Amino acid sequence: MKRLLLAPLLLALSGCTSEIVVKNSVGEKYIVKKTTINVSETFRVKDLVESPASWDPLIKQVQGYVKDWERKFANCLESSKWGPNFCYEVQEYPSTISYYQGILSEYKNNKKDAEDNVNYLKMRLPPEYKNFNPKRVIYVKLEYTPIFENINQIKSVQNEAEVKCWNPRINYRLGTTKLSSLESKICKKYAKF
Repeated sequence: MKRLLLAPLLLALSGCTSEIVVKNSVGEKYIVKKTTINVSETFRVKDLVESPASWDPLIKQVQGYVKDWERKFANCLESSKWGPNFCYEVQEYPSTISYYQGILSEYKNNKKDAEDNVNYLKMRLPPEYKNFNPKRVIYVKLEYTPIFENINQIKSVQNEAEVKCWNPRINYRLGTTKLSSLESKICKKYAKF
């Protein structure tokens, strides 16, 4: 009697699989096993623009170089036995200082550009991005390996593929294409937002 009660339970459990199966009109199937699905990229709002703060450590480092070389130049001028020309021409302190000041100026301009981009995006982005939550996920890219089963039930492993799963709570999409039914099922089941 207990065996008879277990049979429907086992049958129900066998239907709960971690595989995704899509069947076409002629009976061919595409099967994707959970073990072949990997997240290859998570794209967030912060990835739309470069953070201005990312330039701060570089700016600080180059400012340190400028100060070090200016100090070395001053020490050379004070203590040189061969005169100031040695510090200017042989040691080339002024050209080295000028070189680092050029890099410093470039880094400061890059930081300003990043700040301008952030401000531009805050004004121009669709309402979904307006709060500019840098951690908000825009899309997740998943890699998977499908198995094709023909009408004769012969299976063959296909090449690895990828799908870009967009956050359904964000209506604005950057150059998206329509997903196949297989890709839609993969996104629905494995892309977590």
